[in-house]
Amino acid sequence: MNSALWVVALTTASALSVWADGYKNITVEEAIDCLYNDPDAFFLDVREQGEWDTGHIPTATLMPWSSGVLQQQHGTLPAKPLVVHCWSGGRSAATSQFLVDNGHASVCNMLGGYSTWSPIFYQYYGDMEPDGDLDLFDILRIVDIILDLPPEPTVHQLCAADVEKDGDIDLFDLLQAIDLLLEN
Repeated sequence: MNSALWVVALTTASALSVWADGYKNITVEEAIDCLYNDPDAFFLDVREQGEWDTGHIPTATLMPWSSGVLQQQHGTLPAKPLVVHCWSGGRSAATSQFLVDNGHASVCNMLGGYSTWSPIFYQYYGDMEPDGDLDLFDILRIVDIILDLPPEPTVHQLCAADVEKDGDIDLFDLLQAIDLLLEN
């Protein structure tokens, strides 16, 4: 076989193996990139309500797999790239295959699930100052990123300015800052 033809065959086989089951496995880092750089990406959490309540990916939609909610409501999902996740990756792989088998295109299974997302997300976006301490300012900066706020003013900057002017930056300042932003 001609060496150029062999390279094409290997490349094609490699590309097909990524989508072998009809969906693509992606890393948490790739999913984080999708969250911030692909406005069409639709994050689908297939965990149960109790798991969701302990924490979830910003912008994700809950549609549990194990209780059968997803199987009944998958027709309501938008025709967008789907990033499917659960706690560790098992349910999301089953869900991804189900979605592909039922006509959904551009389905990605996030390897490692939310158990992997949480520490990686905060590694990248946790200590925003960085001063070695995850505090209110770091959380506010993460809110700025998640809400994709314009450069001026941000929740972080408004709270740093002490909105209520009492010399103490606290939860009330955060709520006031959000109100101010929502008015604009």
